Amino acid sequence: MKGITSKVVGTIVAVIVLGCIFAITVVWISERKTIYESTSYRLDSMARMLGIFIEDAMLEGRQERVYKKLKELQAVEGLSEVVLFTPQGREAFVDSPPKKQWVEKANLLMRQMKPIY
Repeated sequence: MKGITSKVVGTIVAVIVLGCIFAITVVWISERKTIYESTSYRLDSMARMLGIFIEDAMLEGRQERVYKKLKELQAVEGLSEVVLFTPQGREAFVDSPPKKQWVEKANLLMRQMKPIY
């Protein structure tokens, strides 16, 4: 009788432990997805707001202000890259020809982004 009881108790404990591990894994994956989606949405919103600011400032002839803000954004720690492109796909405020990596990234982003207006 003792052997059967310990096997039943062991099985129940194993099922509970495995259930807890499964539940924790499901919650962890769900939370990661939620955080990623929320962050992605906020970054997209921020990029759109910056786009509107830049477009308005450029149309009003305030290129120096855009250039100054662009340099400030490039200096912010934690941002990996901040690049402004002209409608022709060239890097703005730079006289050198565009870097191949920027052109590829710009083309990819342009295909992914929805119009601002």
